[in-house]
Amino acid sequence: KIWVVPTAIDVESFSDENRNLNYEEAIIEKFKLEDNFIFLFVGRLAKEKSLLHTIEMYEFFLEQNPDIKSKFLILGDGPEIDELKRHVLGKDTFSKIYFLGKVPHESVSSYYKVADLFVGSSLTETQGLTFNEALAAGLPLLVRTDDVIDKDEIEGFSWLFEDEEDFNNKVKNFISLNKNEKVMINKKCHEYASKYNVDIFAKEVLKVYNEAIEVKLDKVMNHESKLEKTKR
Repeated sequence: KIWVVPTAIDVESFSDENRNLNYEEAIIEKFKLEDNFIFLFVGRLAKEKSLLHTIEMYEFFLEQNPDIKSKFLILGDGPEIDELKRHVLGKDTFSKIYFLGKVPHESVSSYYKVADLFVGSSLTETQGLTFNEALAAGLPLLVRTDDVIDKDEIEGFSWLFEDEEDFNNKVKNFISLNKNEKVMINKKCHEYASKYNVDIFAKEVLKVYNEAIEVKLDKVMNHESKLEKTKR
């Protein structure tokens, strides 16, 4: 038998109750984010994350919507960082895309909080920890369609995109939502992520251990019973 227990995250550290408002304000001021729609990516900058594809989606959005003020924050480091920087160098997007490198883990939640949408194009996710962190912070996802992501499971608070047109339309649809609708999405994100809480993870792991012990005991008992019958 195979048991599957999703990896936990520290949900509480991303909750509204633990916000560092001063640090969030510092981020907004430093990168001049006020009155901008903020895209965010958090993760390792490597081929498997397909971040170049995400940047191209953002560039298409900018071309189609020159009147919408936006910026794209990229947190993380990796072997692709130089190539990605060269891609945007000299383009109009250069002033809108920020490669922030590694950020202390305790500060990451503040970036989730100042952002409006988490975006990604990876087709190699196994656990999607940064997806769950974003949701725990109340930040909805717009990520590329992938078989490992259940569209129905995230319906109502996050979205999948197929291509640049789809990406563009879904971003615009999200921007057009009113404040109450966005508050509801934020709430649904929190609710969904709560199942990845450390306490729930611990209980599930303990449950698996107990079941495994029961299975092992049953096998031992059956083996001993067969031995007894053989002796007779």
